[in-house]
Amino acid sequence: TLQKDMTQLLMKASTDRRLTIRYTPKAEQLIADAITEAANPKSDDALSVAAAVYTNALLHLNDTAGMEKRLTEMMLDNGMMPWWKGMDGSVYITTAVARLMARLAGNGCATASTDSILKKAMPPLFAHMRKEVAEMRRRQKEAKKKYLPAPSATLTDILYICALMKQNGEMPETDTQTKGDIDYLVSLLARQQNTASIYTKANTAIIFNAFGEKKKAAEYVKSMMQYSVCTEEAGRYFDTPRAAYSWRNYRIPTVVAAIEAVNAVM
Repeated sequence: TLQKDMTQLLMKASTDRRLTIRYTPKAEQLIADAITEAANPKSDDALSVAAAVYTNALLHLNDTAGMEKRLTEMMLDNGMMPWWKGMDGSVYITTAVARLMARLAGNGCATASTDSILKKAMPPLFAHMRKEVAEMRRRQKEAKKKYLPAPSATLTDILYICALMKQNGEMPETDTQTKGDIDYLVSLLARQQNTASIYTKANTAIIFNAFGEKKKAAEYVKSMMQYSVCTEEAGRYFDTPRAAYSWRNYRIPTVVAAIEAVNAVM
């Protein structure tokens, strides 16, 4: 049992020293209270609406039918998703939205609408993958020295989406070239371990696990966890430049990805 002197948590120079401790048997409500803006977006851009669908469905907060309809109406006929309604489709936005929809399905929270959005997004994402892989193969072939291209963050995200769909038994039928592109990218990821961030290692482990590279997936998780530290008070966390940090997200995306990888692989 951890015993802590509560007075140590208060500012010594403060004159109005009070401490509130909140306990709840419904932990998801604490999360909901902390992310009210995500659940109730003030903006109508695709990322905000998709995040609201994801948050409300995952935490069982508000009905998502209206938000799903807004997202469906934003989607272009070719499956691409624009940042704002009326704009051209964006690979980045389409990938981000598809990723959230795939994660919903992986958590058993998908609806007919979210599944439809995900399936409609995959053909243009595969087309982008085909174009990028063709360029990577060309550069690799023409390089005078040994050259191993690294899959971009977008391509890795597309593979991650495929991995989640494959785990859920919802991977769409792909032609021979697309299957070859996926195999090529997975093989390149296997050679990036020494330079990959913790976030990339975690997502790559999930990709390996879904595409039959179980041993390699376990190796990546083990390597990833070697960068973590653990204390009695703070628990386990990453204190390394390999764990990306930003002013608005801190290292939360890395920690979430690591937890997901451990649950999926180990």
